[in-house]
Amino acid sequence: MSHETKRLRRTSWAAVVAIGISGVLAANAASARQPTSSERRQITRVVLIALERDSPTIPIRVTRIIVATQRPGATSPYSTFAKAVFAGLDSQGNALDSIIGVLARSKRFKAWTLIGYGSSDVACDQSEAALFGGRRSAIYGDLGIRCGG
Repeated sequence: MSHETKRLRRTSWAAVVAIGISGVLAANAASARQPTSSERRQITRVVLIALERDSPTIPIRVTRIIVATQRPGATSPYSTFAKAVFAGLDSQGNALDSIIGVLARSKRFKAWTLIGYGSSDVACDQSEAALFGGRRSAIYGDLGIRCGG
């Protein structure tokens, strides 16, 4: 094997390792987490109360909750954001279509608030600067939510 071939292999291997490491770091930098048991109880309660007010005759089941690790900007009144996936139940208790809810935890009152829910573009019409402190794309990316698509 020539010296040039060995050098190219070393360079190619280094590039593969660098790409792999950057992928792992990027995945770790923006990865939502599971809620604590306290967060799960609080978020579930907020979702059920809000939806009972909007649709009192449809029972609701919260099926999944994740909490963003990305923090909002300093101007946001919220400290943490979460996504709750829930579904209405038919008369036999079977889940209907899934709905996504976006929740935020107030810095001042330490309480969760449902800021929007729906099947798509959830809270995408809200002011990014006021609500997310200019960090909606990072927070929504962390939660796996897309706007405008």
